[in-house]
Order: sequence, then structure tokens, then C-alpha cells
Amino acid sequence: MVKDIGTKTVKSRLKSWHLAIITCLLLIIFGLAAVVLSLDKMTALLLLVALIASYFIATFITRADTTLSISNGFLHIHQHCKPLNITREFEMPLSNIRGFAINEVTRGSRALFIYLNDFDYHKFPLLNFDEEMGLASFLRKLLKEIHSSSNPLFPTFGSAYVFALKRTGIFLLLYLAIALPIFKYAIDHDFSDSDLFFGTIALSLPIWWFIVRQPVKRHYFRFGAFFWFSNFVIYLSVLILIPIKNDAINYFSKPAHLAQPSQLFAKAPSLLYTFDKVSFGPDSVLISDYNEGSNKGLSVPVRHHFVTPLGNGEPIKGNGVYDLWLVQEYKQDIEKSNPEDVQQTQIHEFHQETEKQFIATFSEKPTFYEAGFDNRNIYRLISSSLNYSRRSVILEPHWETLAAYRKELLKDILLAIAGIIGANLLGCLFIAINR
Repeated sequence: MVKDIGTKTVKSRLKSWHLAIITCLLLIIFGLAAVVLSLDKMTALLLLVALIASYFIATFITRADTTLSISNGFLHIHQHCKPLNITREFEMPLSNIRGFAINEVTRGSRALFIYLNDFDYHKFPLLNFDEEMGLASFLRKLLKEIHSSSNPLFPTFGSAYVFALKRTGIFLLLYLAIALPIFKYAIDHDFSDSDLFFGTIALSLPIWWFIVRQPVKRHYFRFGAFFWFSNFVIYLSVLILIPIKNDAINYFSKPAHLAQPSQLFAKAPSLLYTFDKVSFGPDSVLISDYNEGSNKGLSVPVRHHFVTPLGNGEPIKGNGVYDLWLVQEYKQDIEKSNPEDVQQTQIHEFHQETEKQFIATFSEKPTFYEAGFDNRNIYRLISSSLNYSRRSVILEPHWETLAAYRKELLKDILLAIAGIIGANLLGCLFIAINR
């Protein structure tokens, strides 16, 4: 019989499912309200605010007085949540407990973890940080404190990192074996990137759960090694396959050769085009604008757009109506530290300079044209013009060779692949640190 060493009371939250249920209910309420308002940007803002508010409201509602006591070879845990009038009891033989740890879960959020010999664990978020030292001293009297060198299988960082590499390697190989045929089917049937986004997550999460999370958990790693938040760089890294897919389609695409641009409406859609007979008239019809991006950094990104019609060889007229448009985007970064009038002067001067550059580029015929310049700002811009046709198609002209174009795409593909590998190497680092 183990001597009774008394009790210790701390402030914590109830089991996470209580918090999750309340958060979801509050989010649904706020979400329905946002849908009823049916405002574009405001809806997204309301949903974000609702999620944050719901979490903090749920955290407040589920706070509980948690009393720990050790007697007769058992750890007794009693929780009472007064706002919800919920009481929970836990009783665990000390012989079944591998140890305990008090760790940071997310920044500013700490929790008590009770690790069991069967690889399971109990997690109790701590709300009163002043109680942590006393709680640790209380539990050290009879329980082992788990830390980075306590793992019996991986006592060193290197051994834990190699194990994590193996698990993430299997995760990637298995995911690719399943996902690549799906991606091919999606390409053949014109699935949107948003469909692939949700499909990628729906596939990666269960594979990560069984290939990475469960084995890591069953090899005595601490909570931070298999926590969904610390592992997000692993199971979300495969989202980079979507831009890789788009670049690969362009890379292997063969330009459709047409006598004149208007023929593309009678042919099957293509990504790349070459035309024998074309005409331009940026001096006659030129539409332009600029858009300022987010100013959270030290500089403000500004995107300048210039659009002009593409003709079949006939002169471009100022009063003509056109359904094929050529667009170019020029990027500018201006320092936020400059006064507002200086920034506007810089934007205006850059816009004038790039307008001259845009007009000058058409002194030579482009080598090929890329379709699918998907930019709502561009369509909004040309739709306000008297020269606009409802079936308008936007093309991006390219003056470089097709080989140079593909070389840049290949570079982007390799960088994206390196991004996937780098993200998983970083994920392995988080796993190994929490061995």
C-alpha cells in the first residue's frame, strides 16, 4: 500500500470533446448568422471572428476545478465544471502510469499529461499557471516525470529523427501511390483546384493518422510529437501537389496551332496557342489599372495590369468590340515608410513607365500565348470597357521560346517538390524534439 500524500487542486478544462462540441455549436450559430447576412468579405470576417469568439467562450464555459489525490496505489482525479454542472472522475493504478509531464501545447497554452503504459494518455489543460510548480512537485513524489531523454526506445535526438524520417517517408510514398491516379482522373475530368484541395486533405489526414501519428504515439513519444497542430506541416505538405499539377500540365502541353486567333472558339480549348496571323493596337485600345495588396509587411505590393485586344490581322479600332484580349502584369513594391503622397507618386510614375514598356513589347510578335489567365480583376476591368464582348477570353503573350518557358516551369516544379521534402523534414524535427 502506498502512503496517501494528500491532494492538489488546479484550474483546468474538461475533456477536449466538451470544448469541441460547444465550439462547434457556437460556430454554427455565428455561421448561420453570417449566411443570413450574405455579405462577401463580411461573411468571411464574421466566420473568423465567430471561430475565435466561440473558442474563448467554450474555454470559459468548460473551466473546471480539478483535484488530484494519490492514495492506496491509485491516482484519483476529480473534475467539477460548475457552469455546466458536469462532474468527471478518473482512477488509475500507479502501476499503469508511465509518468507525467507539464508541457506547452500551443503558444501560451499548457497542459498536464498523464502517460499510461498502454501508450494512451490523459490531457488536462491548465488555466492557472501559478499552480504548475506546485502540481509538478506534488506528482514527482510518486510518479516519474517524462522529458526528452525519457524515451526508452529513442534516447537521442538523432535516433528519434531517423524514425520520424522513416514514418514520413512511408506517408509520402503511400499518399503518392493513392493520389496520383486520382490526380490523373481529376485532370481528365477538369476537377477544380478547390475540389482537389478538399480531396487532398480528406486523403492525407487518415494516412497521416495511421502511418505517422499512431506509430509515433506507440513508441513512447510525448504528445507534441503526434499532436495534429505540430504535425500540420506533414499532412498539409501534399497540398503543394496542386500547383505542381498545374505547372506539369502547362509543361507537357503542346501549343494548338491556328491560322488566326478567332478560330480558337471553334476548337477544343487548349492551354497554349500559336497563331499565324495576328494584329495588335495598344496605341488604339489600351485598358489599365493597378491594385494594392496587403500592407502587413515593410512594403506594399502593387500589381499593374495592362490589357489590349488581339485581332486577326485587321487594324484595331478604338470603337471596335473584341472578344480576345492580351494581358500583362507588372509588379511593384513600395516602402510603407514613405509618406502617402510619395507612395502615390511612385505608383503613378511606375504605371507610366510600364505602360510604355507594354506598348513597346508589341513591336515584335509574341512566340506563343497562354490561356486561362484567371484573374477577376482583369475581367472586371475589361467588362467596364465599351470594347468588351461577353464571350471574352484572356490570353497572356509570351516572347520567350517554348523551351525557356518550360525551363522556368520545371524550376518551379523542382522548387515545389523541395518544399514538400522540406516541410516533412521540419515535421520530423518537431517529432524528434518531443521524443
